[in-house]
Amino acid sequence: MNNNRLLQIAIDGPSASGKSTLAKDLARALHIMHLDTGAMYRAIAAFVIRNKLDEEFLTPRMLETLNFCVEHGAAGEISYFVDSQDLSPYLRDESVSAQASILSRLPHVRAYLVNMQQQIAMGQAIVMDGRDIQTVVLPNADYKFFIDADPMERAKRRQAELTKAHQNADIGEIHQALIERDTRDRTREHGPLKKAIDAHFLDNTSVGRAQQLAWALGIINS
Repeated sequence: MNNNRLLQIAIDGPSASGKSTLAKDLARALHIMHLDTGAMYRAIAAFVIRNKLDEEFLTPRMLETLNFCVEHGAAGEISYFVDSQDLSPYLRDESVSAQASILSRLPHVRAYLVNMQQQIAMGQAIVMDGRDIQTVVLPNADYKFFIDADPMERAKRRQAELTKAHQNADIGEIHQALIERDTRDRTREHGPLKKAIDAHFLDNTSVGRAQQLAWALGIINS
């Protein structure tokens, strides 16, 4: 594999399916950039929540005035800034995830972030994960993967994340929130979550992290 060429990998899947984990692992293994596009929506949501703004505040004109910055650290960490506010610590809050799912239905918010994502991907090798990467952001990606898992297994994974972050982690509430978000993501008019025809599919309900990476690398290296 020649990692110097402009390799582009698109990974989609529902919340807590493991797509970001796979994206990070692939980026590390292939020595290319990783971009979590879902975190970009969550950064906008966190900005709205923390500044007590209404959704109506996010007009197309206002979005163009935002100073949105994605910074990659030396250790591979990614930080998200909106108008000089580092929103990275708040991106996994359940309230932020719920708000992001709502904001992502707004066509002008999607257009703003999709354009930014495509600009970031231009001219460099990248692995990008989200919910419309294969179908909208990088439709001509070299490799496309769609990752999914049983909703209850995904709820357990999210519960573990929240517990680690010392946040409320009621499994029933998390499971219900995931189901509701799945419905919003799959039925929204603009950029709905769906598997591209040419995407490789993996149900990782019973698949470990190392196995998942080996599966994807096997497809790429073949």
